[in-house]
Amino acid sequence: MRAIRDFEDYELIDCSSGERLERWGNVVLIRPDPQVIWNTPKGEEWQRADAHYYRSSSGGGHWEKRSLRREEWAVSWRGLTFQGSPPGV
Repeated sequence: MRAIRDFEDYELIDCSSGERLERWGNVVLIRPDPQVIWNTPKGEEWQRADAHYYRSSSGGGHWEKRSLRREEWAVSWRGLTFQGSPPGV
């Protein structure tokens, strides 16, 4: 896994049990990541995520929107602006 150091609008906050806790701008998401094989304790920040994607055992999955109010948001990197949105929405 490579750390991104010059991307102010993105942060990998934590990862555990096959999931990533990420900040995209001011939106915090929990997404699955099969490369995360360690099971470390999940702190309080996991409870404050705006949305959580649950993968289905039969393929696909669904988003549980906790406090996510927008379907899209702006994310900037090196002078470029991208529209972010939860994958699969």
